[in-house]
Amino acid sequence: MVDMRIMSMRRWLLLATLVAVPFVSARGLTTGEAGTLPAPASVPADEAAKPYQEADPNPVPPGPPPDQSLWKQCGEVSWQITAVRTASSGLQWRIHSLDLVARLVEAAKGAPADEARRLEALRERLVSAQAENYLILTSQWPVDPTRGCQYPQLMLGSAMQVGDGPDKRALMGQAREDAQRCVETASMAVGRLSRSNETLSQAVDASVKAVPWPSAPGAPSGPRKD
Repeated sequence: MVDMRIMSMRRWLLLATLVAVPFVSARGLTTGEAGTLPAPASVPADEAAKPYQEADPNPVPPGPPPDQSLWKQCGEVSWQITAVRTASSGLQWRIHSLDLVARLVEAAKGAPADEARRLEALRERLVSAQAENYLILTSQWPVDPTRGCQYPQLMLGSAMQVGDGPDKRALMGQAREDAQRCVETASMAVGRLSRSNETLSQAVDASVKAVPWPSAPGAPSGPRKD
């Protein structure tokens, strides 16, 4: 019975967060009589002289420091998910656009035996790191790879703003648990792909150094002869 009540209140909190916007009439008026605009508020001279500072679009909700820290961690790990996945995609594209695997194979064909073995070892290292990285990137993640922990962050922030009482204690207990679990799970996934990115990046750099382009990709290898 308690669980159903908590679930009902969580749905209400989410709905309230999504639709909590000021009401504006069809004429764009929030106060004053129909057809008239409200009088502009006067601004003290000392306030008008202060430099403009843009308001934080996502301020930290009021609450105990541990809850605020957990709320921030949800946002930070969500950003980290996007960052490491973007970096992985960039490395995969770099390998493709530079045609590194084929160039290593081609370079090894006409190289002395020792150099050919070195180039083959580089190729195997690159292919192995690329395959592992691609598998981590494209396999099912334990958290939403697009939103990360934004939903648990939203629920935690909403619960933090509920008035004190039994309902808040119940909501905060569930919200903290969900947020903490998401942060821990997401951090493990981020760490795994981040380590793979580092391994792949080193393999890519070593391969590029071994078979450098004579000129920029797509550009003529020598002066044009018109």
